[in-house]
Amino acid sequence: YYQSYIYDNNLALGMLYKIENGNLVAVQQKKSEATIQQILALFPDAEKEFRDSVETWARLLEAPAPDFLRVGLDIEVASAVATRVPDPQKADDPVVCVALVGSDNEKQLFVLKRQGIAMGSKVLPCDTKVMYFDDEKVLLEKLFEALRDYPFILTFNGDDFDLPYLYNRAKNHFYFQRNQIPIEMGRRTCSFTHGVHIDLYKFFFNRSIQIYAFGNKYRDMTLNAIGTALLDLPKIEFTNPIAELSYSELEEYNLRDSEITLQLTSFNDNLVMKLILAMSKIARMPMEDVTRQGVSRLSLIHISEPT
Repeated sequence: YYQSYIYDNNLALGMLYKIENGNLVAVQQKKSEATIQQILALFPDAEKEFRDSVETWARLLEAPAPDFLRVGLDIEVASAVATRVPDPQKADDPVVCVALVGSDNEKQLFVLKRQGIAMGSKVLPCDTKVMYFDDEKVLLEKLFEALRDYPFILTFNGDDFDLPYLYNRAKNHFYFQRNQIPIEMGRRTCSFTHGVHIDLYKFFFNRSIQIYAFGNKYRDMTLNAIGTALLDLPKIEFTNPIAELSYSELEEYNLRDSEITLQLTSFNDNLVMKLILAMSKIARMPMEDVTRQGVSRLSLIHISEPT
């Protein structure tokens, strides 16, 4: 329905608009205007239809990309059975740590206090804000409040684990009301009521992205493999189960995962965010959608769009 709305109103995805009298009005960006005129000057004798098409594409692709305010999200769950991956649909095990690392240089850790857990001796970056909670429900409340400060939330496999786990944990075990949870559950994806969710696992899983954008630098579709290949920043390794780690070990491990998630979109002058934005403009699809589609599928959608 929302894609039909985009087509029916001839909206350009990824471009600036202002609201006048309740209507969306396109804003021409002065920074790119000179370049657009130079491009049009190359076709002085072309037919109007051709020049209009050139101008449309020039405006789309020459418009500067904004520096999106975003945050990397990663959660840790203390499974009752060390060898078992927690089920995000049942969400029976407690969320013991959540890390948020923002493009605004904010680093936040939400940690659940538990009996018998040592503080540990690992030293976190001095600008990390660590908050301890006796009550998991309060931890989730504060986490949801913090997430609402960011219009873009980044995860790695968040569609299949992090977000459904948080949603089902809050809804089924602590009886949060629907308006208290900023997460919206779909059949195969998760989104946010206030912003955009980008699952980087699905983006980097795209074979065209893997081969053409990053030259096959990574082969395994894991956060560790991709972070090591593109950032030289691997996950932190440990031998004990999550439930047995000291607070500082857990915090260091969780923070690193969230840091990798954010940096995958910020390295090389925000390359990944700019690439997602360009794909969104070309396919005329929201950024959430283009990161979950293969390039061949995007081409088919663009070619067959209604006129």
